[in-house]
Amino acid sequence: MPALLAWFEIGVSEAGKGTERGYDAAAEAYSRCIGLDPSNSTAHVCFGAVCNVRGDFDAAEKLYRLAIELSEERDAMAYNNLGALLKHARKDF
Repeated sequence: MPALLAWFEIGVSEAGKGTERGYDAAAEAYSRCIGLDPSNSTAHVCFGAVCNVRGDFDAAEKLYRLAIELSEERDAMAYNNLGALLKHARKDF
């Protein structure tokens, strides 16, 4: 899907700016990716990372856990990000 790839690349580019405006644009782009393909675990992980950076830990955790469920290979990055979130932000680890 060309649109899916385009939105994903926009998300990566905007998140890479490291600004609040960039994170807003990245969140929108990843949301559109998920709208086009709700089973795309990578988009869930990246959206979760944006939420994490913005301090929305509940949303980040939900997105990481969903990515783990969706991924046939059990996405290592989702597990890594979830573990880091639980250890550092939640202090649950």
